[in-house]
Amino acid sequence: MKHFTDRLQDIAQSMKDSSQRIERLFDSQNTLREDLITSRSEHEVINKRLDNVEDDVRELKNK
Repeated sequence: MKHFTDRLQDIAQSMKDSSQRIERLFDSQNTLREDLITSRSEHEVINKRLDNVEDDVRELKNK
């Protein structure tokens, strides 16, 4: 009976370890998603600034 109990404990520990790995993967995926959203926002700001600089350069050339 002890062997059976030990085996069940091993299985339970394995399931716990797997659950923790899955949880870390989800956390990692969420972090990557947040980083992507931040990066997109930063790129939008940079692109807008570049557009403004290009507009300013055009304006100066036309003067």
